[in-house]
Amino acid sequence: MKKYLLVLFSYAGLENLNSFLLNKLNSGDRLFVRAVMLKGVPKLFSHLTSEVGFLGDKVASDVEDSVVDIYYDNAKDYLKEIEEKAAANNIEIDKDLIENHQIDKLKAVIRDSDFDAVIINFSNNEFVSDQVKEKEIKKWLNTIEKNIYIFHDGKYGKN
Repeated sequence: MKKYLLVLFSYAGLENLNSFLLNKLNSGDRLFVRAVMLKGVPKLFSHLTSEVGFLGDKVASDVEDSVVDIYYDNAKDYLKEIEEKAAANNIEIDKDLIENHQIDKLKAVIRDSDFDAVIINFSNNEFVSDQVKEKEIKKWLNTIEKNIYIFHDGKYGKN
């Protein structure tokens, strides 16, 4: 029985990620999924609305709320989907929606656990990348001895 950790910063390209997971994992394996919810999700949209002042504060706020809601919904939908796929393949799953990105806590989980591999889905979106401190995480990952598979919006191996 092998153990894998899937860390999701992005919910794009999940079909490719699912294919990778289902090829990698075998019956009886365990998959730990950590869906990271960014506390700064509205910042993804604020750069757009700040340039369009004529929208007004209420409209900009409503749009930001919608972006957050969609992000959370995507995460919850994927967690449900991956749970169903795991059950169908006799893979034990432990999933968690992390409300606030805490890089030190995430690093400790990766470093201190005996995972056979860590799979991370980063985003191609520069605003998400900056918020999750992707460069810092990648630099740190190079200092530990783990099997790491890095994806960007479901595409493997993109740096």
